[in-house]
Order: sequence, then C-alpha cells, then structure tokens
Amino acid sequence: MNERRRGKGTTAFFFASRVMSVFMMLGYFEGSPNIEHFFRHHTVQRVMPFLCSGSITKTVTALLLAMETLDGLVEIDEPVDDILQDEDIDLTDQNGVAVTLRHLTTHSSSMPRFPDNVEDSQTDPDNPYKDYSREDLFEYLRTFQPVNVGETFSYSNVAVATLGEALAIRKDRDYKEIVRNEILDVLDLGMEFEMPPDKEINFAQGYSLGPVSSWEFDALASAGALRSNIIDLLKYGVLYLDEACPLAEAMDLTKLTYFVSQDGVEHGLGWFKYEENIIEHGGATGGYLSFVGIDLVCDRVVAAMTNSGVVGVESIAKEILSGGC
Repeated sequence: MNERRRGKGTTAFFFASRVMSVFMMLGYFEGSPNIEHFFRHHTVQRVMPFLCSGSITKTVTALLLAMETLDGLVEIDEPVDDILQDEDIDLTDQNGVAVTLRHLTTHSSSMPRFPDNVEDSQTDPDNPYKDYSREDLFEYLRTFQPVNVGETFSYSNVAVATLGEALAIRKDRDYKEIVRNEILDVLDLGMEFEMPPDKEINFAQGYSLGPVSSWEFDALASAGALRSNIIDLLKYGVLYLDEACPLAEAMDLTKLTYFVSQDGVEHGLGWFKYEENIIEHGGATGGYLSFVGIDLVCDRVVAAMTNSGVVGVESIAKEILSGGC
C-alpha cells in the first residue's frame, strides 16, 4: 500500500492489491503539483486497469441533460412524454402531475429501481441487462403508473434510462455515440462503454465471493454502462473544478439544487449533495464498486474503484473528503 499525506499541494494515492481483486483510490487536493502531467502520463495510463464505473454514469447522463438544456434542445421541466412521443405512454400521476426530465435525474419520478420486464429479454442471467432494448423499456413505460410525482426520493435506474433515451431521441442519435463524441472526446477522457480490443487486456475481472460476469447494457446504458480507470475517474471529477473546462457551464448547471428528498438530502442534476459543498455519486454493478466525490469549496476530489462487489469504497472515500479545507 502506498500513501502520501493529505494536504494542500499534494496528491494522495492509495493502492491495495489482493490475490484476485484490486482497490484503488486517488485524491486531488488544491494545488496538487503537475496534475495535468499526471493525467497525461501514458505509461501510467497503459498499466491502469479498467473497471466498471456503474451508476457514476448517471452523472454523465445528467451532464448531457445540462448541455441539451443550454443548447435549447430540451427544458429541465419538460414532460418526458413530449419527447418520447409514444401515444401509449402516459407518465402522469393521479394528480395530473407529469414526469419531467428533472424528476428522472433526481429520482423523484416514483419509478422503481428496475423495470419489471427485464427478465423477459434476458438471454444470460449473469449479464441481465445486455439485451434490454428501447422497445423493452417503452413496453414497460406503457404500463407504468406514476404516483405522487416530485414528492419523494426513490432511486431509479429505469428513470435515468428513460432520461438517456429521451435525450438521444431529441438529438435523433444513439445515446452512447452522443456521449462519446460530445463529452468523453471533448474532455479527453478514456472511458468506454464497451472495451475496444486495444484496451481489453486492461479490463479487470470482477469478483463477488468468486468471479462474475461484467454487465453490458443497451437501453439501460445511461444508468450504468461506463467503464474507466481510476485516473480518468479522478480527472472527470477534477474537471468540475476547472473554470476553463470546455463544458464548465453545463457542469455548473448540474451542481445546483433541483430537489430535496424527504430526509433532507439535496440533489443536483445526477449528483447527491452533502454538507452544502460536496457533490458525489457511487456505482455498483456485478463485481465492481466505485465512487467519486467533489468538494466544490475546498477544491478536492476523491475517486475510488474496486473489482470486488463485497469491499466497500464509499465510507473510506467520504472520510478522506470530509473535514473542511
């Protein structure tokens, strides 16, 4: 294990390796020296394993929502029915409140964690979401009845999947293509939805008591499909502190508060907000856990990843991130 003391002007790096799995954590603190050189160090990038980022993908989908909002393509409070344009989908609750893009990204739409027709499309129970298509999603939405929209928090992968498909429909393009071309390439991030041949060797096997299959996604991609190494995950967080970032205006839009849950937690676009100055999100897919947290006041970022589905990363990362400037 390698550890450098936390403090202004330092970069902290933690790495622990076990027989089968790895636990990685990187921290950026205000004034970290040569951070750009570190991000661009090709030797380091080549040896870093790729892991599933899971639900951190939701923050990228929310960033796309902010971008399309600034471009005038959508409105945050636009009913999703207006975009899907399927006459058999009516996402309006018993009080006549329509599910909007805001509700989808803040988990206040009343949609469940997963759609109840996932198993209907499964060809491999160990890779349960690979074949779940847009038509499967729409089939579910045609029968879903929202309840008390905008009133309570209920974490929902199907809601963010619906958001991703809506944003893609509005641009008349594939969700993954849009994210690659307009976010990942623009930010010089090496994240992937599927591993290309030249990076496949770096993709780490996932474990949950034993080896497990990594999940692939179709219509649920916007809720959890991205894969990353720890360096790009840290860089992604640091970019939210960079006023010169090409997507800074959209990133700033995601940091605002759009919903306050019943337990008092504030929600940005895709982000959970804590202690008035921290935005964060975790990820969990079969055999992988991840986390990224950003202190917007103290200019600090902590990213953590593991290819073990049973070794928590959030509590350790949050402890490092907390404590003031």
